[in-house]
Amino acid sequence: MYILRNQTISVFDIAKRKTHIDFLSWGSDRAELPCHVQASFEILTKEKNRGRPIKPSAYNYFREGCGCAFLWNTASDACVILNSREASHFTKPESSRLSDDFHALLYELGFYVDADLDEVFRIDLLRKRHAYAYPENGHIDIEILPTQSCNARCFYCFEQKFTSLTMNEDIANEVIRYICSHVTADQNVCFIWFGGEPLLGEKIIDRILSEVRDFYGGKLQYTSSITTNNSLLTDEILQKFDGLWRVTDVLTTIDGYREEHNSRKAYVDKSVDAYAATLANLKRLVERGIKTTCRLNLDKENICQLDSILSDLQPFSACPNFSIQLTTLRNKTDSRSVRDKYFAADEYPSFYQTVIPRLFAQGFVRDPLLMLPVRDSSNCISCALNKVVINANGNLFRCVQDSLADENAVGNCRDGMRSNWNYTKWYQEIDNLGESCESCIYLPCCQGGCKQYRRSPSFDTTPCFRKKFYIGIIADEVMKKYEKEC
Repeated sequence: MYILRNQTISVFDIAKRKTHIDFLSWGSDRAELPCHVQASFEILTKEKNRGRPIKPSAYNYFREGCGCAFLWNTASDACVILNSREASHFTKPESSRLSDDFHALLYELGFYVDADLDEVFRIDLLRKRHAYAYPENGHIDIEILPTQSCNARCFYCFEQKFTSLTMNEDIANEVIRYICSHVTADQNVCFIWFGGEPLLGEKIIDRILSEVRDFYGGKLQYTSSITTNNSLLTDEILQKFDGLWRVTDVLTTIDGYREEHNSRKAYVDKSVDAYAATLANLKRLVERGIKTTCRLNLDKENICQLDSILSDLQPFSACPNFSIQLTTLRNKTDSRSVRDKYFAADEYPSFYQTVIPRLFAQGFVRDPLLMLPVRDSSNCISCALNKVVINANGNLFRCVQDSLADENAVGNCRDGMRSNWNYTKWYQEIDNLGESCESCIYLPCCQGGCKQYRRSPSFDTTPCFRKKFYIGIIADEVMKKYEKEC
């Protein structure tokens, strides 16, 4: 057995918060993972567990390959590669009790659980504990829209029908006061800058961060992440990324190959080759060591350009801080002729099984194990007390896609948060997932998925997390990489 990932799930014992495995005691010559472990099928050596009633976890994902098998538990996070004999022993257990070292190790990793364990209840409890527990000295995400204006005119943008505005100084002052009155110096804050195009609100970002920094005497631990169309980066802004803003993550988009990208972005300033500028700015970000994600927005009309885009991004494939996210655009109309240009939810499996192998083939995935999902806590910013969205009017929201209409607000920076219907409706989504989610093997990773999509279902969306549609591809690539270890 080759152990790729340890188990991480909490237990409900007040004496300890997380189980721990000493892999050295199981025959490994080193504690670091991945590691090889010899586990016999002989009589169990740990007397205290002898004969313990067990059952296979409901969250086991098992996939056989040539000469080995991939076993992953979506609840415990553990992942192992089994040789053919171990795989056969796992799929045809001779006993429903802990009877040998092999079963005991799989039990410690979470692939077997106590026979009386209610696994759905455990995942529900973990999700709700995270959602309802405000961290007095933990991590906080504050997503701010310094402006709702943009220099692009993307046809698919969910903000199209809303009024464009930029945060004024009075609102910025209220935002600063709200942050400084609700955050303590020992908390860790991630400022998430969104828009519109947030770089159009550069001065507002400067103002908020400098005032907050000074209020805490420079002692507040904070970082920033930013979603930008990547057209307005300058040397001065990049210096702010490294300095006051403390930017660690950047998300940017490409909407097609060259002319298609330029056409879809429809920048107000048409004198600039936006596609070329995006590539140049990606290079600048990557060279600075900033974690950079390039999201490729695809539909049935530009998917044929994927290979050309990947070819232009090839120079970044070896950079550990660069990654590509492939996704489908969402239809915004009811017109059948327009709808046919988009991938419907039932087409997602074929879509991802077509495009994801290209990332592996062209070297954009350095280790497939890094693509394997981990158990999520609450999945969604809308359902966690340590997260808030602030729009350019200074109003508070649970979801950024809900943040443009002030009637959806759950409070404002002047008066604080209110537990109104706009607030509680999101928590209904995590408290009542429904049978399809509760019986899904991916529930620990998805936690019910996107709550906005759950509340506003349509033919071309699904709340499910996208990786479920290509887990098989990831598993095959992991086996290909590690099969020799068995």
